Amino acid sequence: MLTNIFAGIPDYVRITILAQVKLLMKTNLFSENDKEDVIQDLLLFYIKQFYKKTVPDEAYVVTSIQNQAKILIRTKVRRHFGLFLSLDDLDIQLSAKDEFKSREVQIMFKQILDMLSEKEKPIILQLASGKSIEEVSRERHVAKITIYKLFEKIRNFSKK
Repeated sequence: MLTNIFAGIPDYVRITILAQVKLLMKTNLFSENDKEDVIQDLLLFYIKQFYKKTVPDEAYVVTSIQNQAKILIRTKVRRHFGLFLSLDDLDIQLSAKDEFKSREVQIMFKQILDMLSEKEKPIILQLASGKSIEEVSRERHVAKITIYKLFEKIRNFSKK
């Protein structure tokens, strides 16, 4: 797909876009599946703003592309924390009787579970079902300090 996508685009733009994509892929916000989309987003930005127009300076174009990459990060972070999510995106079954707080808690709990590892999920699910830290520690054969560190991980996730 990407073989001829940069045809007719100056080399410095191609290099800048690929460098920004490489930096974005190093974050935990983008996966390899997002790579082509990010390249296309940055390329479309360049085409809309600068293609076949008088460009004041190559440095201005490079900086603009870098700023657009930062905007992509901010947008992805907002989506990650539910600011652009709709309830349809979340595979959560909600009835009309549910109150807003209940929905909010369900969405937040699903996001927390999504960020946890496969070993951490059962621990949180047991705690959420009402078991004590001691019971979970014994049943899962994990130290209490591990559970407390898991709480800290969730707390840090919630602060972002």
